[in-house]
Amino acid sequence: MFGGYKGYFNSKKKLDNKRKYQRGRLSYQDSANKIISNKFFNPTTGMTISHDMRLAVVSPTHSYMPQKEDVTIVSYNYSIGFVKTILSKLNGIIAVDIETRGTQAHNPDCIIVGIGIASDTEIIYFDFATNGLEVNQLVLNFLASYNEGMVGHNVFFDGAFLQRDSGKWLDWRYDTYGLYKQLATEGYAGQKWGLKDAQIQLLNYDMKGDVELDEWLVHNGYISDIKLNKTDGYVYVKDHEGKGERWCRARKSEMWRAPAEILGYYCGVDAASTYQLLTECFLPSIKNEPYEESFLEYHSLFMDNVRLHVDQQLSGITIDKQMLEEHHTYLLENISKHYDNFINHPEIRPYATEYNQIVIDELKQKEPIKYKKVKWPKEPAKLKKDGSVSKAWIKYQEKINLLNEQGPQLTAHWISWSEKMKKAKVTEHLNSNSSQQMQWLFYEKLGYEVLIRTESDQPSTGASALPGFGEVGQLLKKQKDDVKEEGYVKACLENLIDGRLHPQFRMPGTLTCRLAGSGGINLQQIPKSRRYLECWYPINDKVWIDFDFSALEQVVMAELSKDESLYSLYGPGAKANDVYLFNAA
Repeated sequence: MFGGYKGYFNSKKKLDNKRKYQRGRLSYQDSANKIISNKFFNPTTGMTISHDMRLAVVSPTHSYMPQKEDVTIVSYNYSIGFVKTILSKLNGIIAVDIETRGTQAHNPDCIIVGIGIASDTEIIYFDFATNGLEVNQLVLNFLASYNEGMVGHNVFFDGAFLQRDSGKWLDWRYDTYGLYKQLATEGYAGQKWGLKDAQIQLLNYDMKGDVELDEWLVHNGYISDIKLNKTDGYVYVKDHEGKGERWCRARKSEMWRAPAEILGYYCGVDAASTYQLLTECFLPSIKNEPYEESFLEYHSLFMDNVRLHVDQQLSGITIDKQMLEEHHTYLLENISKHYDNFINHPEIRPYATEYNQIVIDELKQKEPIKYKKVKWPKEPAKLKKDGSVSKAWIKYQEKINLLNEQGPQLTAHWISWSEKMKKAKVTEHLNSNSSQQMQWLFYEKLGYEVLIRTESDQPSTGASALPGFGEVGQLLKKQKDDVKEEGYVKACLENLIDGRLHPQFRMPGTLTCRLAGSGGINLQQIPKSRRYLECWYPINDKVWIDFDFSALEQVVMAELSKDESLYSLYGPGAKANDVYLFNAA
């Protein structure tokens, strides 16, 4: 428990009353036998998945959500002596959380705007935006020399910025994001592992730590979405822009603009909850378990892996930009050529023409009104009382003559429609990347048998189904392969900074806790294209080292199962064999 926090003792009575309204937590023993029904709607497939889950959570006692008086905010004119004194109070493992402007540590324009640190007795926020360079450097030097252990939530992010600015990989021992996923790998449908969700679900806070920050962002105009009806995570605005009550979502990318007293409290709560997750939830959940030692060893290896990937992100991978641009042009030309070969194949051409006509006919039916309505002026009296022609009638006649000379005028809608029609008549409309159109072509028109279906029970036109479409399937596969590679190459070009690609990852990023790509480009799944790979080259005097664990899955399975047949092939005394020939046989 955070016994040293001022607010804990000052508001204990208030806290006890508040707990009456919080969700009660089950003990480990009680929860191990509780069945919970879960339903999760998948918007992609339109299906609802329902299953029962046995809940077995080691829950802490009611964790104390830090109050404002618990967070010491160091900003503006604090002296070096004061900062040294407050840092000296920190001991034991500490939780570190940072706030940044921007998210890419390799980009010098992305900077740290604040650092939150929490221990068992202290919560401190250092506002880098208002403190002097000397104070900021003192904090960074303290972290760089601290050797009693640190924990963060998503250390890949925080660790990269802090290594860049302190010049050293800090003494990171744990990552609560990694621990959360590693200890709840099966989870449940729709589960999240973010810090704000953990504050509610595991620490039993009565609210997330970003409520005040979200309100500040919304009321200062930093809004990413607006809804008419009440929505979780949105801030209520009584009269938004004079349009009545609205529910607004804060634009979190602008949170660095918030004043220190708001951003500092938010960051302090994040640091404190990270500390609580480690000491009150995750470490107690494995305490005295038979797998405790091996799990902690595994997590230590995971932290080493985080460090290696931070190093890679900061250093970057050198790419020959000119060569990559040339390859991109080559791919675009190839995509066009493969599409022409496919669309003009004798088996496809008649149906491509038919589809073109369908599109043109649909467009014809949408033809808008061609001419603008003409409002003819009302004819005035031609003659005055004295028998002379009136000026009003002369002006009227001039308007009539002008309207007759101009003739009917085309509407803007019709002009736009006409341009679309002209373009439609010379365009191939059968989109090889549209699964719906390819279903129409291969199954409805060409009559191919449905051999493979998608998860939503639709006839597949994906890569696995293409071999079943004969020669035209092979032509389409060539085009699709190049389209996929072109998208990858384009992303590489867009992410290059000074000729280097700085890889982003989610660690862990999958349910099985493997690494996952992030940042719009997955460097774990690069195209196996020689032209593409030749664009990559080592830095300075470095060399590439390629290694492949042949038959790794089979070797692991043999070791775990001790199966006699598998052991004869992959065990310690097995003869050298070709795993690919064996699998083929």
